[in-house]
Amino acid sequence: ASLVILVLVIGFFMDISYDNKHERLVADIEAQEKKIESNYDKMFKTIAQQAQVSENYFAHFKDIYKGIMQGRYGDGGSKAMWQWLKEANPQAPPDLHLKLMNTIEASRTSFDREQQKLANMSAEDKKLFTTKPARWFTSGEHREVTIVSSTRAKKVMKTGVDDDIDVFNKER
Repeated sequence: ASLVILVLVIGFFMDISYDNKHERLVADIEAQEKKIESNYDKMFKTIAQQAQVSENYFAHFKDIYKGIMQGRYGDGGSKAMWQWLKEANPQAPPDLHLKLMNTIEASRTSFDREQQKLANMSAEDKKLFTTKPARWFTSGEHREVTIVSSTRAKKVMKTGVDDDIDVFNKER
């Protein structure tokens, strides 16, 4: 009789332990999903706004440059062209584009890292429902997650083939 009571008590506490672990994982997954959404929003807005600043700068630079050239050389023909080549003229700095590229890379890396955390949390939760003895004691359902990806990545994962090495191929 005492052995039966001991087994029931152990089973009861294992049930509580595994259910609590599942509930903590679900709460962590939901929090991570919110973090990823916020991360994505920040990434998108930062990249878009930096691109707008860069585009605006170069549009103004073009107007200013055009005015400088027109003021200096007017319609001077080939003589003006040779003069222009000999002089030091204003240059558009590449800094804005470099900053934008660095922002894109850092933002995408951060976003990927957060998605990997989410995938790991989901895998841990799934293990509760597929491994013994946890699956005997865990109630509820495994919390599925959505990983943000691209059509291209999904196709590669489905087919197992990625032959496209042309970085600038517009046919994606």
